[in-house]
Amino acid sequence: MASKQNPERNWTAFAWRGIQLDVPDDWNLGAVTGTDRKGHLRLDDDEIARVEVNWERGRARLDVKAAAASHLEQLERVARKKKIAFRSKRNVRIAVPADMETTCFEWRGDFHALNLLAFCSSCKRVTLVRVLGRPGEKLKPVAARVFESLRDHAVNGVIPWAVYGFRCAVPEQFHLEDSVLNLQRVELKFRSGGEEAAAARSNLAAMQLRERTLEQWLREAFRKELKNFDLKVASRTYRGHEALDFSGKTRLARIRSVVARSSKLVGRLWRCGDSDKLFVVRWRGREDRSTAFEPFCDSVSCHEVREP
Repeated sequence: MASKQNPERNWTAFAWRGIQLDVPDDWNLGAVTGTDRKGHLRLDDDEIARVEVNWERGRARLDVKAAAASHLEQLERVARKKKIAFRSKRNVRIAVPADMETTCFEWRGDFHALNLLAFCSSCKRVTLVRVLGRPGEKLKPVAARVFESLRDHAVNGVIPWAVYGFRCAVPEQFHLEDSVLNLQRVELKFRSGGEEAAAARSNLAAMQLRERTLEQWLREAFRKELKNFDLKVASRTYRGHEALDFSGKTRLARIRSVVARSSKLVGRLWRCGDSDKLFVVRWRGREDRSTAFEPFCDSVSCHEVREP
């Protein structure tokens, strides 16, 4: 039987802007800022911050041990000013990701923190991952799994995204343009030049479809995104679920007879009864690129797959 300090956990994937980690499934995104080049995010449980990640891209090389020592010195100075008891340890032995230059260190103040500083020579990204725990908590086993799982760039040309149990994957040339992250809806919108890709999940499907068909819901919920297209909708089954395929060309392109390079929209909506959620995946771009839609759609999971 698991102890109260180290209960059995379910784990899940978290992925944002190329940063990929395995984390306990009750640790969710609490804050995020920045771009692909530089940023910060935080994962929280119901009570405290659990993981902090800082990343920066563009350095040709990095002495990770020297950088860690400098970081600890800054923290110690801040602790002294605030009159907080502070202890630290460098070169902590713990599992780390392969194929990166790494060093681990820990500190104890208001919280206990285990830290991984990693530099990837392939993508030139510096990543600092901090796992936080309460005093007396057995933090090292959890931090070891988080640290060892770190990945920081595309795999086989594809970048995975995973947040709040919602997952998708886009070609590495696509960058996040916008996001919606709330209790009712998660949506990630990506862009690469003139191409756009978007994936969305809406909760409480049964309630939302109580007095509407799938097509009515689609046209109302995505009125703004669909208004400039001559939309064609067809019923189908997808993964055993009730679904709709939709497509259309921009009205402007049709009027001007710009066929070869007209903007075409392809998309799919399906209702997952197992999770009581609605999923909408859209791809907009040149007609000769619309084949990229199916792999993108297939990357969206209906519900979170938990790992023991």
